[in-house]
Amino acid sequence: DAPPFTDVLHYLVQAHALLGRPSQRDLIGSVATGRGSGGAAIRVYGLAAGVSAGVAFDVFREYLERTLSTLDPNTRDGRRGIRARRSLLAAIESGAGATRHWGS
Repeated sequence: DAPPFTDVLHYLVQAHALLGRPSQRDLIGSVATGRGSGGAAIRVYGLAAGVSAGVAFDVFREYLERTLSTLDPNTRDGRRGIRARRSLLAAIESGAGATRHWGS
């Protein structure tokens, strides 16, 4: 019942939060433009699901906001996930993400 791209966004955000890869800039850019390894994962997911990959960026912010409350601030991984999501949301809000290029 989750919105499209939730699984792939979760994978990418958790890798960013817990492993430091992709970087914040690369993650936002991949979701916004479909470029890079994260963008490739999103494109493949969209193709398999029959959903335009450009929808991923629209779902991204919602995913970050929705999953913040599911993380346990009493665990190291939970704190890392919370920090990463807040930082990603702030970067998106400030326009630090890449200009969207889906479909161009």
